[in-house]
Order: sequence, then structure tokens, then C-alpha cells
Amino acid sequence: MQQTWRWFGPTDNVTLSDARQAGAEAIVTALHEIPIGETWPVEAIKKRQDLMRAACLEWTVVESLVVSERTKLREPGYEKEIGHYIESLRNLASCGIHIVAYNLMPLFSWMRTDLNFPLASGATTMRFDATAFAAFDLYMLKRKGAEEDWGEDRSRAAYALYEEMSIPRRNKLMNTILQGLPGGNGAFTLDEVRSVLDRYRGMNAADFRSNAAAFLRQVCPVAEELGMRLCVHPDDPPRSLLGLPRIVSTADDLAHLLDLWPGDANGITFCAGSLGVRADNDLAAMVRRFAHRIWLPTSGRHSGRPTRRASLRQPTSKAMLI
Repeated sequence: MQQTWRWFGPTDNVTLSDARQAGAEAIVTALHEIPIGETWPVEAIKKRQDLMRAACLEWTVVESLVVSERTKLREPGYEKEIGHYIESLRNLASCGIHIVAYNLMPLFSWMRTDLNFPLASGATTMRFDATAFAAFDLYMLKRKGAEEDWGEDRSRAAYALYEEMSIPRRNKLMNTILQGLPGGNGAFTLDEVRSVLDRYRGMNAADFRSNAAAFLRQVCPVAEELGMRLCVHPDDPPRSLLGLPRIVSTADDLAHLLDLWPGDANGITFCAGSLGVRADNDLAAMVRRFAHRIWLPTSGRHSGRPTRRASLRQPTSKAMLI
């Protein structure tokens, strides 16, 4: 195994020097400044590699080369963006980078409701609290059908939480959810969220799986040719949000995706921190079942180099109440 550090680029508060002092041997990162759907140029990839090499580190894994909403929805123009995705894979391979994490989460990528939740140790962590997210969904976004999705008990709890929140606390929750997280799809306004939800209207899990299958069947042959391994990241958290389908939350979800393309190009980012918050996910059993396709084991900001035998570590940097 190789100890790697998830770094969010030059604007990250954690420097490459910090990562190296923490014991990192290599870096997991992305060109977050390039708009989603555009090609990653060779020159930009090499420039970022030079920055890391100057810190005596190597860029070994991309997380994430984002799949655009247009591609997930197969809206007009998606063919061009898949072409850009494939070109980016070719450019990364030409620079010696052959591991690419991505996700299939609609609208939001990973989601948290608190970015500085205090722990007993005095440290802080990021946290997802489903009741807090329900309060956002029901009383800030005011999404039609939200109460039915959350159910009576959770909706009552969300109402009680919302009523006790001060205005600054409500604003902090809304801004945390809307601002987007590093490696995600960027910041949103409430109206922009509603607009994307309208684009997904009527799409169920079967439809979304069909679109994901079409994407993988286009990119996996190229990745196979390049000797690259694509690693799907589980839904984070592994549950439906805002009524949208999520298709990478369980062992059966992973099995379905792996069956779409049987080669090594189609693999898994095994995020124990995401999958482990579901009581019905037996992590040890999942590792045994999918070990031959786990190319990127991870449980927080650190992750491991692709291996046939992934070690399972307990989540250390995520707190979730789902």
C-alpha cells in the first residue's frame, strides 16, 4: 500500500508540505479550476505535476474527473462532453497518470451539513446530519414532495430543528449545503438547485443506471486501451437526496456497475467512510466480494494505491447521521 493525500489544489488550506510531513508519499487531486465537461490539457496536467514534484511528491491518482450533469442526463451536447472526457483520459495517460476516480451522484457530489463539527478529542470533522438536510429540503428549498420522501417522523424532527435554529445558524446550514465541497460540482443558489431538479424530473433509478451504462460503454474501452483504471466512488452519503436516484450505495449497486464492463478499466473506489454508514452494508463481505476490482481503497482524506488486496480501515474523518 502507498499512503496518499487528497489535496484540493493550490487554494487548499493544507499545503503539500503539510501533507508530506503527515507521511504522504503521493497525492490524489484534480484540476478543479477547469470547468466540468471541458478537456484537461496536457500542459495543465504537467504544470500540476511539476508543482507536486517540487514538494517531493507525485500525482498518482485523479479524484475526480467529474462526469457532467449533461452526460448523466444524456442531454443534447453530451456526446461532445464525453469526447472531452476521453481526451482528458488520453492526456492523463500520456503524463503517466492511470488511476481516475469519478462518481455518479446527481446534482450534488458528496454532501455535508457541517464542515467543522467538534469531536471529543478537540479535533473537528465534516458531518452529514439527515435531519438537518431535511430541514434545508423542507423549509429552505421547499421542494415539492419533500415531506412524503422524508416521512412523518423525520419531517417532524426537521421542523423542530428548523424552529430552534437562529437566523445565522439557518444561513450557515444553507450556505454549507449550497456552496459545494472541494472536488464537487461547484456552488449553487436555491434557484439553480431547483432548475437542476427540474432537469431530473421523471428520471428513476433504472433510467439513471441506463445512462451510466451508456457512459461506461463509451469510456471503458478507451481506458482499457490506455491501461487506465476508472474507480467509481460510492454515493456520499449512500441514500437518496432531494428525491434524486442514487445508484452506487449498496453491494448490489456495485455489482450491477461492475457487470456493465468486465475489464479492469471498470473498478471501485472503496470508500469505507461512505459505504459504512449504511447498516445493511457489510464492509468486510463487500471487500471479499469485490477485492479483485477495488483499485482505490479509502476511508477519509487518505487513500491507498490500487491493489488486488485492499486493506479495510475504519472511517476516521467523516461523521454521518442518516
